[in-house]
Amino acid sequence: MRKLIMLVEIIKTVEEKFNLDVTDLHILSIVGLAEEEGREVWVTDLTRMHNIASPATLHYRITRDLVARGMLRLEPSTEDARVKLVKTGKKFKTFANFLEKKFWS
Repeated sequence: MRKLIMLVEIIKTVEEKFNLDVTDLHILSIVGLAEEEGREVWVTDLTRMHNIASPATLHYRITRDLVARGMLRLEPSTEDARVKLVKTGKKFKTFANFLEKKFWS
């Protein structure tokens, strides 16, 4: 039960401090982990995750909302500029450092 309470506290803190919800956290965790492992993640890869949200919601969150907030950045493919690689943005590091210090140190 303590771990559940801690999880709720983490999510509540993240919602208040960074204005991120569970969908945002899921997207950020996938992109952050892929980057850590040296894998590429494309917008189309993320929009296929229908279990998180609808493709339209995911596309908006990735390409507009999280990019505008500096959590993600997009790099166009050299072969087709319509295809975008998803990378962590400058504010992602602030977010990850906050979590590390507040909850996992």
